[in-house]
Amino acid sequence: MMRLGRELVVVGLAVSLGLGAIAADKKKGRPVTIRVVDQEGQALPNATVRVPGTEGKRLVNRNGEWTESMLYTHEGDEFVFQKNEFVEFHIAAPEFHARSIRYRVRGRMNYVQVVLKPMPPPTAPLAEDEGDDLMIRWFQRTEAEEAEGDVEVKK
Repeated sequence: MMRLGRELVVVGLAVSLGLGAIAADKKKGRPVTIRVVDQEGQALPNATVRVPGTEGKRLVNRNGEWTESMLYTHEGDEFVFQKNEFVEFHIAAPEFHARSIRYRVRGRMNYVQVVLKPMPPPTAPLAEDEGDDLMIRWFQRTEAEEAEGDVEVKK
């Protein structure tokens, strides 16, 4: 009789530890990797990734990759990447058109390659004495490209 009691305690402990591991895994989130490249497939190590509503933008590594499973919101709360949820990413790099993508987080293998197109060279040099025209021309040179759903997903 005593042996059966010990076995039940061991089984109960194993079940509670298993459920705790599942809850911790859910809170941890799913890692998402964004790889930023140019049209030739070369990594852009000076690119940044930003998720709206979270603190700041993050710089990719020298391979053009950024990986995270959780970020902090402006209020300091955790923003966890959960399976089947859509996350919006803004990707930018100097001298390239910025892109915004929406990505549905999967259970595993969340690897997204984002191709940035180079900006065309300015048609005329910008001079500081042009006043308001200077700002208008600057905005024309730095337009962002919206590309929702148009991402290459590596499987």
